[in-house]
Amino acid sequence: MKTQKKQPYLPADDNGKMVWLNNFSAKLAIYASLLGITTAQLLQIVNDAADYVKTINFHKALKEYLHNLTEWKNHLRSGNKDGTPVAVPPAAPVVPTFSATLKGDIFGRVSKTVTGIKVNGAYTPEMGLDLGIIGADDSHAGPLTARTILKPVLKRRLKNNHPLLSWKKNHMHAIKILVDRGTGTYALLGIFTKHSYLDIFALPAVGVAAVWKYKAIYYDNDEETGEYSDIADITVTGV
Repeated sequence: MKTQKKQPYLPADDNGKMVWLNNFSAKLAIYASLLGITTAQLLQIVNDAADYVKTINFHKALKEYLHNLTEWKNHLRSGNKDGTPVAVPPAAPVVPTFSATLKGDIFGRVSKTVTGIKVNGAYTPEMGLDLGIIGADDSHAGPLTARTILKPVLKRRLKNNHPLLSWKKNHMHAIKILVDRGTGTYALLGIFTKHSYLDIFALPAVGVAAVWKYKAIYYDNDEETGEYSDIADITVTGV
């Protein structure tokens, strides 16, 4: 069983990267607190986006300047045979002013941030679409009617008083599991490449029962794939 391929979320060309980073930096401010993005991290990404725009625009201006300078040079060398004066050469573009946090490997840093976002328990596919970090469906991977929506089924039982979770891999690289231990909020349990996991988190106090809830989604090529499973709950008791 296979899903339709996903294209990389990050465009390959400079202009595409510039547009993508502008959207990502603007939208990230909306989700930063929820996703645990620090003020310093957000500032770096916002500055990276602004610096990259300046860099791309400066590079374009330089290319145009070099083209015009070449035309002027050729005209100076071989044009105006009647002896009329030659205009002054074109003016070079001014180097832009960059941020105080300017440094290399912008998209290496952003990629690490995206990876951290996707394993955050508060992350949802809707956020991913808004941030632009979910790749589009590959149009060469088959018609829409041929797609398979994968949805893991979590099985659970107690082993030595702890929940033992199991699932079918369905040819996926990994599975991402979230857990709610009675707080009403799901947190990341982990991303697992095998087909089972024994949750050895500390049990409640002796004689006290609690309901732990789990949900999971397949994870392939650093992307969530398919749909979240139905919630699988199990009662644990302290011993």
